[in-house]
Amino acid sequence: MWDWFDGLQVLGEVWYQFSVVCASSLITLMDSVDEIAQGFSNALVISEEEAIEIVSLEDLDSLRVERFLLVGHLLTPKAFHQDSLVGTIKSIWHTRERFTVVPLDDPYCMLFSFQNDYDRSKVMKGAPWTFDRSLLVLAFTDGNVDPMTVPLEIQNFWVRIRRIPPIFLTPALGENIGNYIGRFVAIDKGMNGDCLGSFLRVRSMHR
Repeated sequence: MWDWFDGLQVLGEVWYQFSVVCASSLITLMDSVDEIAQGFSNALVISEEEAIEIVSLEDLDSLRVERFLLVGHLLTPKAFHQDSLVGTIKSIWHTRERFTVVPLDDPYCMLFSFQNDYDRSKVMKGAPWTFDRSLLVLAFTDGNVDPMTVPLEIQNFWVRIRRIPPIFLTPALGENIGNYIGRFVAIDKGMNGDCLGSFLRVRSMHR
């Protein structure tokens, strides 16, 4: 005699068969997706023999555009709003013409594009720059490589050396000190060009 227990058994058997069918279909679907993905990946692999010349070397120069670029990296462990950084540096760099800031793959890195070399060089000469007490490391790039591959390990700093006897406040001593603490770049000779003052101001390169 049919009772509720037999009904549960039948229902359980039906559910089991349904689950098996669904699992089998899902496995088949995943295998198909893997095959499609693998086929697409193989299609993107081009051997040296199959390499295609999209642009000839003769035509390459005609596709270039002159850009005045800097790559920047903000050295901070904190999250920051790039719009705030851009607003701050625009107010302190005082460039002749507008410049563009392009975010890169790394959220702490960005590409600065200037309209002329004067503004770009002015910004580099004024370095180091900071934002929210964090150093913004800058480096020149000619745009021929991926900006993320440009080394950002070197920065120039102005250093003040005090308590030097006046007779030793000379460019020669400044160069020696600059090479001792880093790599000498320049010295501030002051208005008269003789380095005479309360301190010696030396610009040196540091890694």
